Amino acid sequence: MRKAQVFTAAPLWAVVLLSTAALLSACEGERDAAADLGQTDAGADAGADLAMPDAVADLAGTDVAITDLAGTDVAITDLAAPDARPPFSGAPACDPSVHVGRFLIALADGYTAVQGQVMNGVEPLRVPRLVASAGPCELVLPPVLDCDPTCAVGTTCGPDGLCLLVPLAVDVGEVTVEGLTAPVTMSGRPPVFFYTFRGALPHPGFDEGDALTLRAQGLSELPGFELRGVGVAPLLLEGESLAIGAARVPVLEWQPPTIETPARIFIELSIANHGGTPARLVCEVPDTGRFELPTALVDALLAYGATGFPSVSVSRATVDQVTLAGGCIELRVQSSAALPVDIPGLISCSEDLDCPAPQRCRADLTCGLTCEEIP
Repeated sequence: MRKAQVFTAAPLWAVVLLSTAALLSACEGERDAAADLGQTDAGADAGADLAMPDAVADLAGTDVAITDLAGTDVAITDLAAPDARPPFSGAPACDPSVHVGRFLIALADGYTAVQGQVMNGVEPLRVPRLVASAGPCELVLPPVLDCDPTCAVGTTCGPDGLCLLVPLAVDVGEVTVEGLTAPVTMSGRPPVFFYTFRGALPHPGFDEGDALTLRAQGLSELPGFELRGVGVAPLLLEGESLAIGAARVPVLEWQPPTIETPARIFIELSIANHGGTPARLVCEVPDTGRFELPTALVDALLAYGATGFPSVSVSRATVDQVTLAGGCIELRVQSSAALPVDIPGLISCSEDLDCPAPQRCRADLTCGLTCEEIP
């Protein structure tokens, strides 16, 4: 490999004198070069002789610009080495107390969704209240927010009893996603700035193990950011329902992944979706194919009461996050599934015909007698 030569600027009269000598030797140099290439394949061996000089190679991947002998600036990006970042190993989910935004790349039924939204503050009603925990699981309730006097329009009650401005969605500029089966570019529209990809994206939009990168351009209100993810396998749950209560051991089973990824399993057990106290049991566990929910927390959840159509949702997801001045923004690449929950004595209904006589379908979508009908 020829070493790069460095020349210092010469006076104009010297350049003129030197140019004559250069012209006299040009033809000879061309004949020598032609001879050198005559016995080689121009696409391979000649390329080896013209390899990047060591000094230039040492600068690859930096922000330094290279100036050739004619004084023309060559962007270093033209010579940059491939991305040498380590494989993405995952990150914890944003804590609800600082969570302001999420982008989602999700395998759905027959399509792949790419969407997201970022707010300019934390929404107080989305910060749950911890009641109890056991291992990787937590029993949570909605927050208790009490402001006196009542907050005015455009404000909301905060955790300290003071009224706050209602968080608003913000524009994070153009958002692109690399690594999917087709390029994805999204722009938010005021006033909600909800990003969603409406173009053609072959389904599934990614394969298990694919490296994905989301980049937000950023604007004056919010700087740009980058989030990474890994394609996950479709989540397939075993069984037809999750049985809880009556001393039954609540076990969830699913098909484990075929390759190792940083994905984890996120579980949300909700049994009061139509009235009552909306307590929830949430867990984050390894993607091993089986998890036994803590019986003590399940019993505590049942004590708050159940309404019609209780369910458990399960997601296999990789998570990445970035914390900016406004709060924490995360990217989830996920596949989700759900099961109905079987609770002894509870019959869900949509109308009276779903209930055994003389019971009726009540407002909470459970079969039973109304207060007026109870002897």
